[in-house]
Amino acid sequence: MQRILTALILGTLATTTAAQFDSPPITPGKIGFSIAGANGRAGIFCSGFACMAPNLGINRGEQLTFQYRTTFGAPWVLLIGLTALPTCPTVPGILNQWAGPLTVVAFGGITRRDVLIRCWGGWDSTTITVPQNLNLRDTFAFQVVANNLTLGPAFSAPVVVTVVK
Repeated sequence: MQRILTALILGTLATTTAAQFDSPPITPGKIGFSIAGANGRAGIFCSGFACMAPNLGINRGEQLTFQYRTTFGAPWVLLIGLTALPTCPTVPGILNQWAGPLTVVAFGGITRRDVLIRCWGGWDSTTITVPQNLNLRDTFAFQVVANNLTLGPAFSAPVVVTVVK
């Protein structure tokens, strides 16, 4: 399973070059990721990594905004899984730890520069509508893997969402 995940991620991220560095440079392993919805926001958007996933309550039919932060021009891959692993294993060749999500939901590249320089690098976002047919208490774990163009791909801190309404 780790080989499949590594091949998927590295294949997606292999299209970037160090010529796309942003200023100031991104600290290795700092991939920002957060999810915002009607009930608030969860995740670590500016810096750091924690394997313990915060939980965000979500409503059926609402739109969630997923935000990603790393070097401008760098690719990202959004992953989903049914639960977060209780212990986060390492994956050879990828910084930080994997929380368990394995299915690709979306992918893209960092297209916006942070003009305020309150964090680092650039950012991008995706909006996804929560399906109406989910059951109350259904839980999903999300995690991003992105190439920050300093030491290669890295996992973001995971975020868990639970259907509450």
